[in-house]
Amino acid sequence: AQNLAIRQQLAIPSELATAFTTLLPLKLDSREFDLAEQYGKEAIAICRQLNDRRALAEGLAELSLVYLWSGKVALAPSLVRESIALFASLGAKQLEAYWRNRLALYLLHLGQYEQVQAVLHETAQMAYGADNERVSAWTFQLEAFALMGQGNYAAAEPLLRQAYSLFSVRNNLPAVRFVQIYRGIVLFHLGQYEQARQLWVPVLAESVQNRLMMCLLTALAGISLWLAAVGQVEEAIRVFARVEMEPFFRTSQWYADVVGNYVWRKGATLPLAQFQMAQEGGKTAVLWELGQQVQMLASLALEVGD
Repeated sequence: AQNLAIRQQLAIPSELATAFTTLLPLKLDSREFDLAEQYGKEAIAICRQLNDRRALAEGLAELSLVYLWSGKVALAPSLVRESIALFASLGAKQLEAYWRNRLALYLLHLGQYEQVQAVLHETAQMAYGADNERVSAWTFQLEAFALMGQGNYAAAEPLLRQAYSLFSVRNNLPAVRFVQIYRGIVLFHLGQYEQARQLWVPVLAESVQNRLMMCLLTALAGISLWLAAVGQVEEAIRVFARVEMEPFFRTSQWYADVVGNYVWRKGATLPLAQFQMAQEGGKTAVLWELGQQVQMLASLALEVGD
């Protein structure tokens, strides 16, 4: 922030735009979404004024991420489409591919699964050179997500295995962790509850130990399915209510379709007062403490109740 103030005093527009873009990830990490949005908009305005197409493309793309994480994902597609067009005009094929997949991700969380598949089909028709394997891994994963949103878990499973293999070969450990969680969700919906639990437990443990917030929240979303299935319905409600404290999860149609609808349907079997108490307990829970508690509970091989 001090560097930003210095650049403002010096009134060097190009450096000011760079400073805004650099600060965006920091503000996202600290959950200062409104400030991140403000910085992004100011950076974009400066880039337009300078007619700096590369910086503008990057600024638009970064602001679209702010909208994803802050629960305003409906605002993201138009920004990233402009960014993609700019990267294409600059001949930046790998960046164009990367942000095409991001566009598919935004449409996914809006529940527009057929549009996701259309974007991915277009992306697959294009050549991206040396980084094609990386693009393919994300594409397989996103194709699986769209199928999951449509309830076609059997078709999604082999695509996630392909994504897992490609991420593993590249030693992309963060991506491997997330795919493991998503595979658990697929296996759960295919009736393989124990296999799903075995995928989630190690990710839970690693996320708590290493303070991996988004990974922990995603794993908790998955494990809430298992908790609901084994009769721990109040705990499932508590866990998913904490997950939905994050705007990204709360506003995602995809998470509602693959996790939330099942958990809330189970919760509807509870007396109203019990349900509300569990929900409020989740909203006030400390994330890391909750993660430890759920990790211990999930380490027990409970018999599935349905």
